[in-house]
Amino acid sequence: MLYQACAKVDRADSDVGKFTAMAKLFCSDTAMAVTVEAVQVLGGYGYVKEYPVERMMRDAQDHPDL
Repeated sequence: MLYQACAKVDRADSDVGKFTAMAKLFCSDTAMAVTVEAVQVLGGYGYVKEYPVERMMRDAQDHPDL
């Protein structure tokens, strides 16, 4: 979906706004789902600030869909 949205931007298609919004929604939802699963796999270590997964989950949470 992201590649399709990027191709539409390059071609200056008329429906570029719809596709970029859908790509943003899909990518941010996927980022949140992946980081939640990573934290679950790591257990308690997933919440420790020294592990990059904790930062990735915080970053995914900080960018809610509007």
